[in-house]
Amino acid sequence: MNQYDATAILKAFMQEIHKDKWILPFIIMFYFSMVFVLIPCALFWVFSMVMYADLPVTDHYMTFIAYKTPFVLVPFSFVLLFYFYSVYSEIDNKDKKVYRKARNFMLITMIIGCVPIFIAEYRLVWIALYSCVFITTLYFLSLSYLDRDTYSERVLLKSYDDLGVYGMMDNPISVQDDVNRARLTVATASTGFLFVTLFVKSFLKSLIYFLAICNKRYVFEAVRYLDEVFENNMEPLKPLQNHYVKSILSYKGYLEYSINGYVLTEKSRDLALKVKNNPYM
Repeated sequence: MNQYDATAILKAFMQEIHKDKWILPFIIMFYFSMVFVLIPCALFWVFSMVMYADLPVTDHYMTFIAYKTPFVLVPFSFVLLFYFYSVYSEIDNKDKKVYRKARNFMLITMIIGCVPIFIAEYRLVWIALYSCVFITTLYFLSLSYLDRDTYSERVLLKSYDDLGVYGMMDNPISVQDDVNRARLTVATASTGFLFVTLFVKSFLKSLIYFLAICNKRYVFEAVRYLDEVFENNMEPLKPLQNHYVKSILSYKGYLEYSINGYVLTEKSRDLALKVKNNPYM
């Protein structure tokens, strides 16, 4: 004999889903807009910080001259090497996977940077590919640099003058301001991309959930799945394979991720108590 009524579970679902159908399109558009705003901002920030790395061996004039030659990418490879040099002593654990990724991508960046010297064709293609790998390298290097308990004490500069003469102007008699600016670039590089990733994931999650609740079949399957779990003493009978059904249950907080897959939340248990022996809620 069934202890839980699927109709009562469906009624609880429909009460929550009804308002989502009207609100979610605006939420999805907001996430979509933020992605298109944040991506250019993040890229512009990284590009501007890299271009401001006015090092003794790589300045703006050298970069401008190299742009017209097969050595177009070489100055930026020097900048990337300087970033590694600036933060190398500050990275606590160089055996971690994320630092190894940064090191491997740096090697790939160096190789791609040398390709235009020998292969002059498809110049823009090599520049675009180099830019993607460069940013990826900087991202993993940033995660390695920030992977510590006391990172705020090291990342935050003691004074604004540590960035150069009168703030951001380059000090010609010292490279310490270049080192500080390099550390600042590495420290902030991953932040923008983490925000982009957050909004991209939120956009996709909301979009999949919206498509799921617009199809009654997925809603009924979600109700059927919860009913089976309730009848089986809160233990799933089989793995949940349908991503749309999974989206409905996880988005509304009935399931959550765990090491072993999905587990029921307190919200699911509360719903079970409400519908047990009370088919009309």
